[in-house]
Amino acid sequence: MSNSLGIIIPDYKSSFLEIVLQNALLLNPEKIVVSNFKTQDTVLLQNKYSHIKNIQFLNFEERKNPGDYRNEGVLKCFTKNLLFLDSDIRVNSNTIEFIKKTKRKRYRR
Repeated sequence: MSNSLGIIIPDYKSSFLEIVLQNALLLNPEKIVVSNFKTQDTVLLQNKYSHIKNIQFLNFEERKNPGDYRNEGVLKCFTKNLLFLDSDIRVNSNTIEFIKKTKRKRYRR
């Protein structure tokens, strides 16, 4: 198990998913897992980010509750530290900097 950061993004048709994904990339995680209800938009987004190897999309044909999407993401993310970012929450720059600072402190130990 790695000591770095893994990010789980549960999604159900959020219009903010790409923004959340871009913000998650700013945190330099080892892995990002997007666990979502498969739509044409999410498939297009998956294709757009397919060149980034630390992003994994889990596309489900049936709708699940957010907890199930999170649990599916956890099963694919083998890091010691997990961050859950819901796809309908925009993370501002202050929050990103706080997470980066906290991450640096934890990894110095």
